[in-house]
Amino acid sequence: MRDRLFFVAVWLSRNHLKDVIKNIFGYKNVGADEPMKYRTALFGIVAGMTFLTVFCYRAGMSLAIILPFFLLFFMLSIASLVCAQS
Repeated sequence: MRDRLFFVAVWLSRNHLKDVIKNIFGYKNVGADEPMKYRTALFGIVAGMTFLTVFCYRAGMSLAIILPFFLLFFMLSIASLVCAQS
């Protein structure tokens, strides 16, 4: 149930996500009044995921387990947030 909720949340926010992607690559200026730039947030997400991946890999997990684990973890986290907000 929660995995479907994740995809519904992404589908419903697709227009906003398109605007964010355009902003990240410099095509459109949206969210100028936000406290953090979208590029900075994306850098933080990529740096954090890289750190988690390297940390788990050095702790002995294989990449075949690390990537699906965190993908599922973040999908369930977003779905839980959507459930809590509705």
